[in-house]
Amino acid sequence: CGESWNLEIAEQILTACLDNMIKRSVNADEGVLVIQGDWLHQNGSKPFTPTSGNLLDAERFTPTVRVCIRILRRMVKRMLERHQRVRMVICEGNHDIDPSVWLREMFAAWCEDEPRLTVEQSEHPYYVAQYGKVMLAWHHGHLTKLDNLPLYFAAKFPTVWGDTQFRYVDTGHMHHRYVKEHEGITLQQHPTITAPDSHSTRHAYLSQRVAIACTYHCRYGKYQEYFVTPAMLMEDA
Repeated sequence: CGESWNLEIAEQILTACLDNMIKRSVNADEGVLVIQGDWLHQNGSKPFTPTSGNLLDAERFTPTVRVCIRILRRMVKRMLERHQRVRMVICEGNHDIDPSVWLREMFAAWCEDEPRLTVEQSEHPYYVAQYGKVMLAWHHGHLTKLDNLPLYFAAKFPTVWGDTQFRYVDTGHMHHRYVKEHEGITLQQHPTITAPDSHSTRHAYLSQRVAIACTYHCRYGKYQEYFVTPAMLMEDA
Protein backbone atom coordinates (compact mmCIF):
# COMPACT_ATOMS: atom_id res chain seq x y z
CA CYS A 1 0.00 0.00 0.00
CA GLY A 2 2.95 2.31 -0.63
CA GLU A 3 4.80 1.82 2.68
CA SER A 4 6.72 -1.22 3.93
CA TRP A 5 5.43 -2.89 7.08
CA ASN A 6 6.09 -6.30 8.62
CA LEU A 7 6.90 -7.78 12.03
CA GLU A 8 10.56 -6.76 11.88
CA ILE A 9 9.74 -3.15 10.96
CA ALA A 10 6.96 -3.03 13.56
CA GLU A 11 9.33 -4.13 16.32
CA GLN A 12 11.97 -1.59 15.30
CA ILE A 13 9.48 1.29 15.06
CA LEU A 14 7.55 0.55 18.25
CA THR A 15 10.60 0.00 20.46
CA ALA A 16 12.27 3.11 19.07
CA CYS A 17 9.04 5.02 19.64
CA LEU A 18 8.94 4.06 23.32
CA ASP A 19 12.64 4.85 23.80
CA ASN A 20 12.06 8.29 22.26
CA MET A 21 9.08 8.92 24.54
CA ILE A 22 10.98 7.88 27.65
CA LYS A 23 13.96 10.04 26.70
CA ARG A 24 11.74 13.11 26.30
CA SER A 25 9.43 12.51 29.27
CA VAL A 26 9.72 14.06 32.71
CA ASN A 27 10.99 11.94 35.57
CA ALA A 28 7.51 11.27 37.00
CA ASP A 29 6.93 8.92 39.92
CA GLU A 30 4.42 6.86 37.95
CA GLY A 31 4.23 5.99 34.28
CA VAL A 32 1.19 4.57 32.51
CA LEU A 33 1.66 2.26 29.53
CA VAL A 34 -1.63 2.24 27.63
CA ILE A 35 -2.16 -0.21 24.78
CA GLN A 36 -5.16 1.51 23.26
CA GLY A 37 -6.60 -1.64 21.63
CA ASP A 38 -5.83 -3.69 18.49
CA TRP A 39 -2.30 -4.39 19.70
CA LEU A 40 -2.62 -7.58 17.70
CA HIS A 41 -3.99 -6.79 14.27
CA GLN A 42 -5.79 -10.15 14.16
CA ASN A 43 -7.78 -12.06 16.76
CA GLY A 44 -6.40 -15.52 15.86
CA SER A 45 -4.84 -17.63 13.12
CA LYS A 46 -7.46 -16.55 10.57
CA PRO A 47 -6.80 -12.97 9.33
CA PHE A 48 -10.30 -11.60 9.79
CA THR A 49 -11.79 -9.19 12.30
CA PRO A 50 -13.83 -11.24 14.81
CA THR A 51 -17.08 -9.26 14.56
CA SER A 52 -17.23 -7.77 11.05
CA GLY A 53 -15.20 -10.39 9.20
CA ASN A 54 -13.00 -7.87 7.36
CA LEU A 55 -10.02 -9.44 5.62
CA LEU A 56 -6.71 -8.22 7.06
CA ASP A 57 -3.10 -8.06 5.93
CA ALA A 58 -1.37 -10.32 8.45
CA GLU A 59 1.65 -12.54 8.96
CA ARG A 60 1.50 -15.96 10.62
CA PHE A 61 -0.10 -15.82 14.04
CA THR A 62 2.62 -17.55 16.06
CA PRO A 63 5.46 -15.13 15.16
CA THR A 64 3.02 -12.24 15.50
CA VAL A 65 2.23 -13.26 19.09
CA ARG A 66 5.92 -13.78 19.83
CA VAL A 67 6.87 -10.30 18.62
CA CYS A 68 3.94 -8.60 20.37
CA ILE A 69 4.88 -10.14 23.71
CA ARG A 70 8.57 -9.31 23.27
CA ILE A 71 7.82 -5.66 22.51
CA LEU A 72 5.53 -5.33 25.53
CA ARG A 73 8.08 -6.92 27.85
CA ARG A 74 10.71 -4.46 26.65
CA MET A 75 8.31 -1.56 27.15
CA VAL A 76 7.50 -2.59 30.71
CA LYS A 77 11.17 -3.06 31.61
CA ARG A 78 12.16 0.31 30.14
CA MET A 79 9.38 2.09 31.99
CA LEU A 80 10.31 0.43 35.29
CA GLU A 81 13.82 1.78 34.79
CA ARG A 82 12.38 5.28 34.40
CA HIS A 83 9.54 5.38 36.94
CA GLN A 84 9.07 4.28 40.53
CA ARG A 85 5.71 2.71 39.65
CA VAL A 86 4.15 1.62 36.34
CA ARG A 87 0.52 0.96 35.48
CA MET A 88 -0.20 -1.19 32.43
CA VAL A 89 -3.56 -0.90 30.66
CA ILE A 90 -4.27 -3.24 27.74
CA CYS A 91 -7.57 -2.14 26.23
CA GLU A 92 -9.83 -4.55 24.40
CA GLY A 93 -9.92 -3.76 20.69
CA ASN A 94 -12.30 -4.85 17.98
CA HIS A 95 -9.45 -6.69 16.19
CA ASP A 96 -8.04 -8.50 19.26
CA ILE A 97 -10.92 -9.23 21.63
CA ASP A 98 -9.43 -12.57 22.73
CA PRO A 99 -5.70 -11.68 22.71
CA SER A 100 -6.34 -8.66 24.95
CA VAL A 101 -7.65 -11.08 27.60
CA TRP A 102 -4.67 -13.43 27.64
CA LEU A 103 -2.20 -10.57 27.37
CA ARG A 104 -3.63 -8.93 30.50
CA GLU A 105 -3.62 -12.21 32.43
CA MET A 106 -0.15 -13.16 31.21
CA PHE A 107 1.44 -9.86 32.30
CA ALA A 108 -0.43 -9.91 35.60
CA ALA A 109 1.02 -13.37 36.31
CA TRP A 110 4.47 -12.41 35.03
CA CYS A 111 4.71 -9.40 37.34
CA GLU A 112 3.44 -11.03 40.55
CA ASP A 113 6.92 -10.62 42.00
CA GLU A 114 7.24 -7.00 40.80
CA PRO A 115 5.33 -4.81 43.29
CA ARG A 116 6.08 -1.66 41.30
CA LEU A 117 3.96 -2.86 38.35
CA THR A 118 0.15 -2.84 38.30
CA VAL A 119 -1.76 -4.50 35.46
CA GLU A 120 -5.39 -3.53 34.81
CA GLN A 121 -7.33 -6.82 34.71
CA SER A 122 -10.90 -5.61 34.33
CA GLU A 123 -13.00 -7.50 31.79
CA HIS A 124 -15.14 -4.38 31.42
CA PRO A 125 -13.67 -2.57 28.37
CA TYR A 126 -13.89 0.88 30.00
CA TYR A 127 -10.93 1.64 32.23
CA VAL A 128 -10.25 4.40 34.73
CA ALA A 129 -7.52 5.55 37.13
CA GLN A 130 -7.29 8.46 39.56
CA TYR A 131 -4.19 10.49 40.37
CA GLY A 132 -5.03 13.20 42.89
CA LYS A 133 -7.35 15.64 41.14
CA VAL A 134 -6.91 13.90 37.78
CA MET A 135 -9.16 11.22 36.27
CA LEU A 136 -7.74 9.23 33.37
CA ALA A 137 -10.12 7.03 31.37
CA TRP A 138 -9.61 4.76 28.38
CA HIS A 139 -11.72 2.86 25.87
CA HIS A 140 -10.78 1.58 22.42
CA GLY A 141 -13.72 3.40 20.84
CA HIS A 142 -15.42 0.48 19.12
CA LEU A 143 -18.48 -0.16 21.30
CA THR A 144 -20.17 3.23 21.54
CA LYS A 145 -20.09 6.65 19.92
CA LEU A 146 -17.37 8.97 21.16
CA ASP A 147 -19.84 11.60 22.34
CA ASN A 148 -21.46 8.99 24.62
CA LEU A 149 -18.26 8.35 26.56
CA PRO A 150 -18.17 11.43 28.86
CA LEU A 151 -21.62 10.80 30.35
CA TYR A 152 -20.99 7.06 30.52
CA PHE A 153 -17.77 7.45 32.51
CA ALA A 154 -19.49 9.94 34.83
CA ALA A 155 -22.33 7.47 35.47
CA LYS A 156 -20.15 4.36 35.69
CA PHE A 157 -17.45 5.87 37.93
CA PRO A 158 -19.28 8.59 39.92
CA THR A 159 -16.89 8.50 42.88
CA VAL A 160 -13.79 9.06 40.75
CA TRP A 161 -15.61 11.73 38.73
CA GLY A 162 -16.73 13.55 41.89
CA ASP A 163 -13.30 13.41 43.49
CA THR A 164 -11.48 14.92 40.51
CA GLN A 165 -11.26 18.29 38.80
CA PHE A 166 -9.38 17.39 35.60
CA ARG A 167 -10.71 14.49 33.52
CA TYR A 168 -9.49 12.93 30.29
CA VAL A 169 -10.70 10.02 28.19
CA ASP A 170 -8.51 8.58 25.45
CA THR A 171 -9.58 6.29 22.60
CA GLY A 172 -8.09 4.80 19.44
CA HIS A 173 -9.89 2.70 16.83
CA MET A 174 -10.26 5.18 13.94
CA HIS A 175 -6.50 5.86 13.46
CA HIS A 176 -6.81 9.63 13.16
CA ARG A 177 -6.55 12.34 15.78
CA TYR A 178 -9.65 14.02 17.16
CA VAL A 179 -9.91 16.20 20.28
CA LYS A 180 -13.06 17.61 21.84
CA GLU A 181 -13.67 19.27 25.18
CA HIS A 182 -16.95 18.20 26.78
CA GLU A 183 -18.52 19.46 30.00
CA GLY A 184 -16.05 18.37 32.67
CA ILE A 185 -13.87 16.10 30.52
CA THR A 186 -11.64 16.25 27.44
CA LEU A 187 -11.77 13.45 24.87
CA GLN A 188 -8.86 12.58 22.60
CA GLN A 189 -8.91 9.97 19.86
CA HIS A 190 -5.35 8.88 19.13
CA PRO A 191 -3.86 8.12 15.71
CA THR A 192 -1.56 5.16 15.00
CA ILE A 193 2.11 4.98 14.14
CA THR A 194 1.70 1.88 11.94
CA ALA A 195 1.63 1.97 8.15
CA PRO A 196 -1.81 1.68 6.50
CA ASP A 197 -2.94 -1.76 5.37
CA SER A 198 -4.99 -2.61 2.29
CA HIS A 199 -8.32 -2.30 4.14
CA SER A 200 -7.52 1.26 5.23
CA THR A 201 -6.16 2.21 1.83
CA ARG A 202 -9.10 0.78 -0.12
CA HIS A 203 -11.55 2.71 2.08
CA ALA A 204 -9.59 5.97 1.66
CA TYR A 205 -8.63 6.22 5.33
CA LEU A 206 -5.74 8.65 5.55
CA SER A 207 -4.09 10.12 8.63
CA GLN A 208 -0.69 11.18 9.90
CA ARG A 209 1.33 8.37 11.44
CA VAL A 210 2.12 9.52 14.97
CA ALA A 211 2.17 8.37 18.59
CA ILE A 212 1.28 10.82 21.36
CA ALA A 213 2.65 10.88 24.91
CA CYS A 214 0.96 12.95 27.62
CA THR A 215 2.15 14.13 31.03
CA TYR A 216 -0.26 14.99 33.86
CA HIS A 217 0.24 16.72 37.18
CA CYS A 218 -1.82 15.30 40.04
CA ARG A 219 -2.94 18.82 41.05
CA TYR A 220 -2.99 20.76 37.77
CA GLY A 221 -4.01 18.26 35.09
CA LYS A 222 -2.39 17.80 31.68
CA TYR A 223 0.56 20.09 31.14
CA GLN A 224 2.64 18.42 28.46
CA GLU A 225 1.98 16.56 25.23
CA TYR A 226 4.47 15.53 22.58
CA PHE A 227 4.47 13.57 19.34
CA VAL A 228 6.65 10.85 17.85
CA THR A 229 6.63 10.12 14.10
CA PRO A 230 8.44 7.46 12.02
CA ALA A 231 10.53 10.18 10.36
CA MET A 232 11.81 11.35 13.76
CA LEU A 233 12.73 7.78 14.68
CA MET A 234 14.68 7.25 11.47
CA GLU A 235 16.65 10.47 12.07
CA ASP A 236 17.45 9.39 15.64
CA ALA A 237 18.69 6.05 14.32
